[in-house]
Amino acid sequence: SNIIFTDLLEVWKSYRYPINNRDFQFNRYCDEQPQGQVTNTDISLSIITPLSENYALWAEDAKCFMDSDTKVIVRFGNSDILIRDLNTFLKTDKFLKKDHSGGRASKEQILGHIRREHREQKQSLLKLTEELLSNGDIFGISKKLDISNTKGAKPRLEEAVQYLIDNKYNKLSYIETPPLDEKSILKEIRQIINNPASTDVQLSIVDEEVNKRALDEVEEYLKIRGIKQQTIKLKEVIENFEGIPFGWNKYETVRLLARLFVKGSVEFVADNVLPPNKIIEKFEKPSLWAGVVIKRRDTPDPMTIKKAIQIGNDIFNVSLPKEEKDLTKQIKHHLEKWQDQLKVWRKQA
Repeated sequence: SNIIFTDLLEVWKSYRYPINNRDFQFNRYCDEQPQGQVTNTDISLSIITPLSENYALWAEDAKCFMDSDTKVIVRFGNSDILIRDLNTFLKTDKFLKKDHSGGRASKEQILGHIRREHREQKQSLLKLTEELLSNGDIFGISKKLDISNTKGAKPRLEEAVQYLIDNKYNKLSYIETPPLDEKSILKEIRQIINNPASTDVQLSIVDEEVNKRALDEVEEYLKIRGIKQQTIKLKEVIENFEGIPFGWNKYETVRLLARLFVKGSVEFVADNVLPPNKIIEKFEKPSLWAGVVIKRRDTPDPMTIKKAIQIGNDIFNVSLPKEEKDLTKQIKHHLEKWQDQLKVWRKQA
């Protein structure tokens, strides 16, 4: 496994998806044994070699179809040469790791010769393994993938991983705006929360058609969690939309939540309801996400808001805002002014 994942693939364990610039982490396996730490990620890359105890089982396409729903499986062709050369390499490696100090000069010459042979054995193994990796059968999404073997080992695997992402994360396309780097998207999130009406905000929150399908998904998720009376943690929401079938960059989800906050659909709580400046502080530090709870706010339907605006405009002889949150503030403000005037008139009566 070290020859494959360290020497040939250079510790490759994530794939930068070109559409949204997200690094998709994947677990790695060789002959069903994990390579490195197994993480909580949705997808995996699995290499099956002739050294596997279950190679005969994996030689059947049906087994590869069944196990490749969320993973890329690369099945090496059978190779007696690989088995023979690897065994020779491992025996030599074991011998060289023994303590050979205190030997005669002739012994040192022999050891030097063996070390050179050992290096040559490794180079030969690398070449053979790369050929098997370049020509192996590749499976993904429960079928055999047609990926040219002229591309080389790693480019073939990259194409297979992208194919897996394309098909498993089938709601990736719900984020329709061009990807931004972390610094730019956080700047936009700050603008959305602090000054949503600003023309400087690249993503207009007034236009509900922007990433509408994504926004609807987040609202529906929050609604279902609310119906079940479950505590909704910011961290859980972001992790949910990083996973299958979404695959969204974590800050894309944060940006959608910022839009819902400005819309008046949610509020954020950490001990107390957070004001805008504190929300931004929490958003900017993923380590704080687990301590933030999202609470849905019941918002009036559009017809009710429209009626309230019409009545308020007539009563107060003003032009009230269309956003429910600002509308509530303005109506409350005008009613308080009336109340103050009534107090003054009562004293004068």
